[in-house]
Amino acid sequence: MLKIIKGGKYFIISLVVLILLSPISYFFITSEENRSEFEKQLFWNGNGTKENPYQIEDVNDLQNMEEDLNAHYEIITDIDASGTEEWNEGDGFDPIGGEENEFNGSLEGKNNEIKNLHIDRFEEHGVGLFSVIGNKGVVKNVSISDAEVVGNQFVGLLSGGNRGWVSNSVVAGNITGNNYVGGLVGAMIGDNGQTEAGTVQNSSAHVNVTGYQNNTGGLVGQNRGIVIESYADGDVYGSSRVGGLVGSNYWGSQLKTSYATSEVNGEEYVGGLVGFLGSHLLPGAEISNSYSMGDVYGEIKVGGLVGYSNPYGDVDKSYSTGEVNGEEDVGGLIGDSDIPTNIKNSFWDIETSQTNISDGGTGKTSEEMKDVDTFTDLETEGLEEPWDFVSDPNDDDGDQKIWNIYDEINKGYPFLSWQDIEIEYELIIDSTDGGVVSKPGEGTFTYKYGTIVELEALADTNYQFIEWKGDIEKILDPQSNNTSIIMETNYTITASFKELEENEHVLSINVKGEGTTEPKPGEHIFKEGEIVSVNALPEENWSFEKWTGDYESTQKEINITMNEDKEINAHFVEEINDVEEINDDWRVRWGILEVMIAFGSAVVIIFVWKKVLSK
Repeated sequence: MLKIIKGGKYFIISLVVLILLSPISYFFITSEENRSEFEKQLFWNGNGTKENPYQIEDVNDLQNMEEDLNAHYEIITDIDASGTEEWNEGDGFDPIGGEENEFNGSLEGKNNEIKNLHIDRFEEHGVGLFSVIGNKGVVKNVSISDAEVVGNQFVGLLSGGNRGWVSNSVVAGNITGNNYVGGLVGAMIGDNGQTEAGTVQNSSAHVNVTGYQNNTGGLVGQNRGIVIESYADGDVYGSSRVGGLVGSNYWGSQLKTSYATSEVNGEEYVGGLVGFLGSHLLPGAEISNSYSMGDVYGEIKVGGLVGYSNPYGDVDKSYSTGEVNGEEDVGGLIGDSDIPTNIKNSFWDIETSQTNISDGGTGKTSEEMKDVDTFTDLETEGLEEPWDFVSDPNDDDGDQKIWNIYDEINKGYPFLSWQDIEIEYELIIDSTDGGVVSKPGEGTFTYKYGTIVELEALADTNYQFIEWKGDIEKILDPQSNNTSIIMETNYTITASFKELEENEHVLSINVKGEGTTEPKPGEHIFKEGEIVSVNALPEENWSFEKWTGDYESTQKEINITMNEDKEINAHFVEEINDVEEINDDWRVRWGILEVMIAFGSAVVIIFVWKKVLSK
């Protein structure tokens, strides 16, 4: 102590240095090796925030999610969960959360696969990877394969119950339960059809589903929320309220732009898409723009699309094709409906279903079911409002492009435009005299749906490109010789040229970078001696640089005298944010300075304490 007192000035210097070093000390204290025991034991990476979620690398990390049901997580690799078969004395994985402790965080699966998950809890409710996803919970891009799940009520491979948001998720395996059993989610639970019942979007189940009592569905056992752009294709076995996609669509629920190809087996209220549709009071339940193609087997109230629809159930613009088998109240589209007029603009195939009876909807032959006119021509029996197809045929004037139809896709029946089906269309191109189409050429070309095809037409000497003719509705600029077309159906187009008069010349304007010109890029005809003003117009965050070709200048606006054919090019360059560059440069310099300060401070501390101890 005497030495320290005598060396007081050195002690003060040391204290000042330590204060200066406190940020560096904090860095080392909070480094990977010094994190809290909770974080260190459960998740090595991330801190559970949206910006830096906990990273899940194995099945133990998955199980540890139950320690914080409000945190944010992401799966960063495929996970082998086969060991869960031996967990908890054979009960397997313990579902995350529970009825009183719902999961209200987020899980980003990044499409990594959870393989061989085992859960065997036949006496428990709320069984799945999650027990219940709360109304603030978000689960997306999760993939589960080869799973074996057994529970009692509210049973689904992903979650027993859902009040939150599930999207872009895929599950496969086998599942068994009593009530509210679904391939993906057991039940979309909520109060009086309110939004907290949850949403499932753009998800699918490839699951064999068995429910011994009520509400069994290929995707969802009971839906009180929203199911959209989703499908199921596993076999479904149940007793009452059994559907290929949803067991019962109930109380304020919406089922839209979805489908099922599942084979469905049950006793009562059995449907290819939905077993039971409706409610006991408003708000009701609805199905729209959806279809089913699986065979259906039941006893009472059996339908190709819906088994039973009560007064609060509505169906619009939907169809079914599966074979329907039952004993009482059996229909090609609807087995039994309290108000058949609630079934609108909907059809079933009387040949494949092997019945021309339905309690709602209109029966059509297989040929008619594969004809777009059936769904868009208001002269069609049973059609009051046209379906919305991508190519707007007949009376279709919708803008959502919900449906599509193609001879070799979906057995020729309509399908939903969001479905991941590779459709190919033909583009036939030719030209008039006076030029050629150089991109992609002339002839017949085949492209996948949605492909953007570059078009370029080149005029011969003394000729001028005029316009594209034919099926030009999807051509970006039909008056430009250098443009593009988006493939959404079969198209035939022609590049049209005309011969120039003796006193006419062509001005070709090209653009390099992001910008345009006035007149717009392309070829233009002007009289001999005419003076043409051309202006360069850069896009946002781009600058005009220069003109090249037959006229060179750095001025945006130029005047060209047309005494011969001419070609000019407008060059645009992307703007650079000098402030950001300066800031980045100073960040680097400051970082280097901090390291130098830290090193120098360490040397000072060593020197000071040596002096103190030598006193």
